[in-house]
This record gives sequence, C-alpha cells and structure tokens, in this order.
Amino acid sequence: MVDTILSIQPRVSTSGSGKSSDQIVTEMAREFEEKLPEILNISKGNPAHFELSETGAYSSLTTVML
Repeated sequence: MVDTILSIQPRVSTSGSGKSSDQIVTEMAREFEEKLPEILNISKGNPAHFELSETGAYSSLTTVML
C-alpha cells in the first residue's frame, strides 16, 4: 500500500488542473476504508471461537477474524 501511495507522488511540479497528491491519497484511503469488512462483534459470535488456550492465546482462526 505504501508503494502505491509513493508511486502517485508527483515527480515534477506541474500547473495542470489535475488532483493534488493529497486529494489522490485521500480518495484512495476512502476507497480502502469502504472495502474493509465491518468490525467483528464478538458478542454475536460463537463463544468457543473466542476462548483463550492454555498459553493465553487465541486460535489462529480467531486471530485472523479479529
């Protein structure tokens, strides 16, 4: 993601009427945010998935879901 943001940075200053790099980055951030899934509501999930192991860690599935 950082590579993409850096790749849109202008190399040479121009006086065109295009979008500024800040506007482009803001639009990209909004697009990324819109694509994110909703935050997981633990209280609506299966309680067995959120039990800690003997070592005090969640299962790998729970880690990915969170």
